[in-house]
Amino acid sequence: MTEKEILELRDLAEVGKVQFKERIVDNYDIACEICAMSNYRGGRIVIGINDKTGAINALSYKETQETTATLGQIASDMLNPSILIETETSKVNGGNIVYFPDLG
Repeated sequence: MTEKEILELRDLAEVGKVQFKERIVDNYDIACEICAMSNYRGGRIVIGINDKTGAINALSYKETQETTATLGQIASDMLNPSILIETETSKVNGGNIVYFPDLG
């Protein structure tokens, strides 16, 4: 996604198929979101956007690497059966946003 597409998605606010997380704080919460979206009709989880205000809080390089590794670990270790996820990263506001293209 381009920065413009990220901003447009953010401006639509959270809906059933899009969930924003500023950071991964609770692995169980993320596992529940991944499970729900993969069992429904797909969806996106975008990390680096505050879900209450829509403010972008871009991830640093180190946070980006840690986040993608944590997401892979959650999908393989906390879900049964485990699922293979694909994450992507886009530059925005001097940092990165990590997101799932579509869980479905």
